[in-house]
Amino acid sequence: METPVITLESSRRLSLPAETAHALGLHRGSRLAVTVTDGGIVLRPLLADDLDSLCGIFSSERDLVAELQAQRRQDKW
Repeated sequence: METPVITLESSRRLSLPAETAHALGLHRGSRLAVTVTDGGIVLRPLLADDLDSLCGIFSSERDLVAELQAQRRQDKW
């Protein structure tokens, strides 16, 4: 199979060939992870499971809302 060549558009968008998109089950709105490698770019489709695994990665044990509210109560305007 011949390697498809695509062109970067003026808005820095890429259009995947239809055959590639269909083979990977991609459609409008599909999300792709972009990894820059030594001399190249790797695009990997993000599946729902991949997105779910990212949920909560920035959470902490601290209750930041409660801390902010306490700080505001201490502030004197």
